[in-house]
Formats: sequence, structure tokens, C-alpha cells
Amino acid sequence: MVKNSFLSNYLDYRKFHDASCSVVMIDTGYLTVADCIRGFQKSGHRVHTIAPGDEFIKRLLTLLVAVKPDFLMAVNHLGFDEDGKLTELLTELKLPFAVWYVDSPTYVLKDDTRNVSDSCVLFCWDSWYLDRIEGMGYLSPHHLPLATDHDVFRPLRKRGGSPELPLSFVGNSMKFATESWREKVSPEAYGRLKGEAVTRQLQCRRLSMGEIIRQLGGADDGIDLEASFIWEATKEYRLRLVEALIPLGMTVYGDDGWSEFLSDPGRVRPAVDYYQELPRLFNDTEINFNATSLQMKRAVNQRVFDVAACGAFLLTDRMPDLENYFEIGTEAVCYETAEEAVELARYYLVKRGEREKIAAAGRKRVLAHHTYSQRMSALIDVMRGRFG
Repeated sequence: MVKNSFLSNYLDYRKFHDASCSVVMIDTGYLTVADCIRGFQKSGHRVHTIAPGDEFIKRLLTLLVAVKPDFLMAVNHLGFDEDGKLTELLTELKLPFAVWYVDSPTYVLKDDTRNVSDSCVLFCWDSWYLDRIEGMGYLSPHHLPLATDHDVFRPLRKRGGSPELPLSFVGNSMKFATESWREKVSPEAYGRLKGEAVTRQLQCRRLSMGEIIRQLGGADDGIDLEASFIWEATKEYRLRLVEALIPLGMTVYGDDGWSEFLSDPGRVRPAVDYYQELPRLFNDTEINFNATSLQMKRAVNQRVFDVAACGAFLLTDRMPDLENYFEIGTEAVCYETAEEAVELARYYLVKRGEREKIAAAGRKRVLAHHTYSQRMSALIDVMRGRFG
């Protein structure tokens, strides 16, 4: 694309020679992008953003010449084209680039290798996907968990104040995700396989939905069918748990799908703004409930770190990686079944002292190990080690 050009030679400079790095971030407006930008800046690095759109390549080349970054970064390959043209350009320019997946890479990459490059390092929030990513040709992908911005998610209650809600869950009903992906697959395969595929996934979330579908004879529909059933299973999973907790005073904040699915639509409230309203809600709830999307096989989601950063109490499902981040029982509380979730919720609703002790310990752990500035520092260490 720019091979042997003056520009290519001009941009062939030494990377990562200073302790402070210069990063070009593709800013698509996706939530995690802003967290990454602040994480870099809090760690003392310089961030230059560029949004996709008209004359993107021209604007990008102008920016690269002006700032001579150490690397470029994107989230979920957003801002990259499916044909791999941007990847080809960055590779020719010898500019390293990092892509952090905070959602399933399977549903984005779809086994397409056109964005594979030796200049690219893929990071993934769930270590379960690393083997599959490497099998596609991405060299030595790295596990990078989610984190929190502790300046946004922090204790907000007045000293001695009590939370106002007994139980709350903030999350997607998956209504619109299931409808969207369902349109991409054949009605015959969907109708024939859905019931058994969802049942098997709910019985063991660690199973690969792709393998379940292959066992049921549905390989022809590939990734689209897999995604469709993952969202269906997540919808059923969350609905069962929330229904079980409604008698204890559960309030749900999310999309309109909840009003359609729940037996008591009066328990549903509108979605809340992530930065402005969510920290207050976490602080105002006695037990913040979490039911992790079934696309995650090992990882914990954003809510686990955000609630803890608020010094608030969280009841979450037991994920394999949870014990890598918190000491179970003293810094985090988790359930494995709906029955256990109800039992634990009932217990901790009346054990305010125990709740507050666990929440305080969880916050201490998050501040020490699970902030976005720490994650971005870890990412830069990997990039420096590979390309410095």
C-alpha cells in the first residue's frame, strides 16, 4: 500500500525507547475505549485519538507523521476493515498495534484471517478464547482481564448512610441480541436445534456452543448460529435468576425486553447511564446482583470490579477466574445455582456488618490490582517486550 515510499521510511523509527509511550487510539465511542484512554493517561502515557469516518487513512497517516507513536490500539477490532487493508498498512509501516477483545472474538473474527499480522498483538478478557485465537494465526495472544476506573466508581454514600434498594440487577435482557442474530440463520436449523442447544449450555456453561451445535448436526450455520444460541441461553439464564430473587425485592435496570419477559414488569426500571448514574445505583443497593453472560467461559465481567470499587456489596455467579482476582468469602461472595443465590441474598440482606466488611475488602483488592491504569501498564509491558 505504501511500500518503499518515503512515508514508509520516515515512519520506520525505533519504538518504545522512552518510559512514557505515545499511543494512537481508534476511538469508536465504544465504552471501553474511554476507560483505556484514561488508563493510559493516568499511567503517564500520551494518547492521540482518531475516529473512523471519511478520509480515515489520510487522517491516520497525518497523525502518525505528527506524533510518531509507539503503537496503535483498538478495542474488538473496531475501526478495522474486514478486508484487512488497515492491517496491511500498519504492517508495511512497521507500526505495532494492539487489539483488546472485551467481547467474544469468535463473533467478530469469524475465523477470517485477513487481519492477522506479526505486527499485531491480540489481548482477550477471557483466557478461554486464547487457543482459538492462536489457531487463527495470531501470534501469542495474551489474557488481559477487565478492570475499573476508581475515579468514576467510588463510595458515594454519606458516612453512616444506608442503601435504599435491597436488590438490584443492571443488565441486558438479550431480547434484541437474540432477535438480531436469529435473522442471520436458517429458520429450520434454529427451530430444530435451539431447545437442546440452550439446555446443554445452561447445564454446563463451560461447554463450547460451537461444539454443542456440531454434536447436534448444525455446523452448516457456523458462527451465526452459535452466537444466536449463546444469547438465547444468556436470556434464559438471567431470567431464571432474576425471577427467583423478585420475592426478595429485586429491581432490574435495563432494556424494554425485561418488561416482556418478567412475571412482574413492575420490577423493571429504565437503563442507567454508565458514568453518571451507575456508580450511584451501586452505592444505593444493599446487594448488587450479577449474572454473567454465557459468552464468558472463565472471565468475570465489568460489574464485578465496578461494584467492588464503589465499596458496595456484590453477589455474583462463580466464574473460574473469580478466585484469581478476589478471595472468595472475604472479598467476594458467589453462588452456583438459583437456589444458592436466593439463600445467600436472604442471608446477607440481614447481615449488614458482614456485607460492609466484605465490600471494604473487595474495594481494597480492586484498588491494589484491578484498575484500568494497571491493565494498560500491563498491556504496554507486553508491547514493549515484543517490539521494543
